[in-house]
Amino acid sequence: MKTFYKTLMLGVFMTVVAVVSPTFAQDVCTDIEANEALYKKYLENYKGDITKETVAARETAVAAAKEYVEKYANCADYAPQVTYLKKKGPELDELIKKVKLDWEAIARADRFNKAVPTGNAAEIYASGEDVLKYNPDQIDVILVLATVGLDEAADKKNDTFNNKAIDYAKLAIKKIDESAKSDKYGAFGYVYNTKENAIGWMNYTIGYIEFYRQKKEESGLNYLYKSTQVNSDTKNRAFIYAAIGDTFVGPADKLRQEIIEILKKEEKETFESKSKLALSKGYADRAIEAYAKAYEIEKANMAKETDAAKKAASQKYMDGLFTTLKVLYKFRYDTVEKPLAETELVQQLNSHIASVANKPLTSPTAEVKPVDPPTEEEETTDTTTTSSTTTTTTTPAKTGTNGTTDKTTTKPKQR
Repeated sequence: MKTFYKTLMLGVFMTVVAVVSPTFAQDVCTDIEANEALYKKYLENYKGDITKETVAARETAVAAAKEYVEKYANCADYAPQVTYLKKKGPELDELIKKVKLDWEAIARADRFNKAVPTGNAAEIYASGEDVLKYNPDQIDVILVLATVGLDEAADKKNDTFNNKAIDYAKLAIKKIDESAKSDKYGAFGYVYNTKENAIGWMNYTIGYIEFYRQKKEESGLNYLYKSTQVNSDTKNRAFIYAAIGDTFVGPADKLRQEIIEILKKEEKETFESKSKLALSKGYADRAIEAYAKAYEIEKANMAKETDAAKKAASQKYMDGLFTTLKVLYKFRYDTVEKPLAETELVQQLNSHIASVANKPLTSPTAEVKPVDPPTEEEETTDTTTTSSTTTTTTTPAKTGTNGTTDKTTTKPKQR
C-alpha cells in the first residue's frame, strides 16, 4: 500500500513539473527586476581603460553581456538591449584579448631587454627566441642573437651557440633580402646602422665561425669573402684577405716540391714540371693579390690608429705580410734570365701592391689559372734549362689569420 502511494505521488509531482516548467520559461521576459540587475551589471563594469587593475571588471561586463543575450534573446521588449549587447560584448571581449596579448609581448620584450646587457648568452637566446616565437619578423632581435653567438665564439672561444649564431645570421640575411626594415639594424651594443653593414657582418659571422671554430674552411672562407663585397665595416678587416691568401700558398708550395722531385729524377725540365710551375705561379698570383689587399688595408687602419701599442702591432703585422709578399713575388717573377735584385724587387712589389689593392678581389672559389703554361709542342721537346723559381721558398710569414690581431673596440666586440 505504501509503495503504491509513493508511486502515485511521484506521478502527480512529475505532472505538476511538466505543467509548471513552460510557464517558468515564459516568465523570464516578465522578470523586470532580474533583467535590470543583469543589464546594470554590464553598465557598471564596461567603461574605462583596460589595465591590470580593471581587467577583471571588463571581463565581468563581457560575461554579463553574453548572459543577457542568451537569456533575453526571445523577449521582444528587450530586443534593443539584446542587439546592443550582442555587438558590444564581443567587441569588448576581443579588445581584452588584444590587450592581454600586448601585455604578454611587453613582458617578453622586457625579459629580452633585461637579458642583453647582462651578457648571459643562454638567457639572451631563451628570451630572444621567445620574442621571435610570437613575432618572427623582429629583425633587430635576430641580428642581436647572431652577434651574441659571434662574440661567444670569437672572444670567449665558447662554441655552444655556434649553430644558433649561424642560423640567425642566415635568417637575418634572408629577412633583409626580403626587404625587412629597421631604424638601427640591431639593438643595444649590437647596432649595425645600415642594411649593407648588417649584411656584411652576418656573412662575417657565418664565415668566422665556420672557418675558425668549425674548420669548414672552404665554406667559411666564401662567407668571409662575401663580407668584403658590400659597403660594410667588414671589408676593412685585413686578416680576412690574409686568410684567403693563406689558402693559395699551400698548393703553390706543394707544386714547388713536386717540381723539385721531377727535376731530381729527370735532371731536366719536362712538360710536367713546366705545367706544375705554371700552375704554381697561378696560385702565387692569387696569394699575392689577397696579401696585397691585406697589406694596404692594414696600412690604412694603422694610419687612423692612435694607440701606440696597437700601432706597433699593426706595423709588425704589415712587416710579416710584406716579407711573405717578397717571397711570393720573387717566386712568381724572378728567373735565371731576369734575376731581381733586392732594390728592384721591393720597388716592383710596392708598385704591384698599389695596383692590385685598387682592384676587386677575385673570389677564392674562382678557378686558379696557370701562368704561361707550356704548349703541346713543348711536351715533345726536351730541355735542360732549369728555372731558378723552382727552388724558391714560398713559406709565408705569420699573417695573424686567427682573427685576433685585427680586433677593434667598436661594438659588438668583434667589430
